Amino acid sequence: MSWLSPFCRSTEKSSGPNVRESGRPWSKRYNLSAEWVLKMALDAMLDWTWHHTHFDKFDLVPSQEVISERANRMSPEMRPVFLREMRKLKKRVSTASIEWPVNLYWPNNVTQQGGPDQRSFTYPEWDGYDEKLYARAVREHFERHFKDYLAEVDELAKKATKVETLTKPERFAMLALYLCRDKKLEEIGAMKIGGVYKEKSGVSKDIREAAYLIKIPLKRPGIRRGRKLQRRPK
Repeated sequence: MSWLSPFCRSTEKSSGPNVRESGRPWSKRYNLSAEWVLKMALDAMLDWTWHHTHFDKFDLVPSQEVISERANRMSPEMRPVFLREMRKLKKRVSTASIEWPVNLYWPNNVTQQGGPDQRSFTYPEWDGYDEKLYARAVREHFERHFKDYLAEVDELAKKATKVETLTKPERFAMLALYLCRDKKLEEIGAMKIGGVYKEKSGVSKDIREAAYLIKIPLKRPGIRRGRKLQRRPK
């Protein structure tokens, strides 16, 4: 999420169609001016805003009429406590400002467990008798469960649209370092991405191939950033 923070700051004062234009400085800063990148950034921003961001400014404050009605239904002991909480709520909302959270989110602290894409395997508790027999029965039960699922996967795979298998995934890491971190080719080669050292020419070739595959404009030494490559890398 940290790489999207400048995008969020540049768009937090905008709304509607202006959000995309306000994100242009972010795309230029990271040399990510491809249309699909901007769309993905906006989609990610929407998802984080909707699911993982909370603004005090938008908290609902009941009207005074509703507050009074609820207070009148409470016991004399609870009424002053409730009214005090409502005053604090009003003050907090009225003085709040809309700011993006400073804490970073990562998959391990926001990913929700379970959901429709999760499969469950259940098995009976141990009955207190032969533990070895119990362990064998549970394993056999799991193997049948997993075998049935693999058969489902095989059927789905047969119906799926075939796509080209991408080799050398480290090329995309090199491209990200080159575009977003302004790393030099020799610096990237020395990082041994993929487990081997690469010469400057090899890094350049891998970067151009990755940029072509995902259709990202690639900068070249001596020309303006953001200019698109017109030929397919050899």
